Amino acid sequence: KMRQLTTVVLAILPALLSAYVLPISPTGLRPASSLRVVSLNVASKQRASGKRATLGLEMQLGREVSDQGLAGYSGVSGLLPEDYLAFGLAKCYRMEEGVVSEVWMIEPLTGATLECINKGLPTSYRRTIALRADQALVGGLERPTAVNMASLQPLMSDGEEAQLCDDIVERTLAAGRTLRRRVESQIVPVGQTYDKYNFQPSTNKRIVNFKNQVSDDDNVKQDLSIDVYGRKG
Repeated sequence: KMRQLTTVVLAILPALLSAYVLPISPTGLRPASSLRVVSLNVASKQRASGKRATLGLEMQLGREVSDQGLAGYSGVSGLLPEDYLAFGLAKCYRMEEGVVSEVWMIEPLTGATLECINKGLPTSYRRTIALRADQALVGGLERPTAVNMASLQPLMSDGEEAQLCDDIVERTLAAGRTLRRRVESQIVPVGQTYDKYNFQPSTNKRIVNFKNQVSDDDNVKQDLSIDVYGRKG
């Protein structure tokens, strides 16, 4: 019975370790605490005298995992220098005191966005560019602080005066992770621009400073014929 129990434990031990030794945080990148990747070399040796089974567990420590990300990745960014990033030049609109004006915005693109606009859907993006992470980010991949405007300059090849979107570094890191997961969305060659899109910015105007003002008029009114609150018209 003891030998059977040992066999069962050895069978389920790898699954238990993979499920609990490396808990992954909701971001899918950084575990909650500093751990080490552990690989088990389970060796069952049988002694000649007494024929007793002994269990040899050899713990081989792999690369260290810290609360700043998996080893091999660059700190909190979670990106490697060669990771693929994409940016787009979008025509948006700003509303101030009832007056609508045009504004060009530079934004990072997710894999899903890049695939959609490449299929010919109407878009506000005039032009896109693909860069490596080490070309696009400033301050090092450990803790990037800004994007490299010189690398993004080809987006404004027609003389557009563009501004960066809000939280562009954080959005770039998040978009880069989606592009890493979907290699098929890496459509634009690195270092090149592309502008053969269905550019229709006025179809669904993007108001960059739009604020939704909620009022009582937004409430759904119940018809008096089915009113359950005793209201009178």
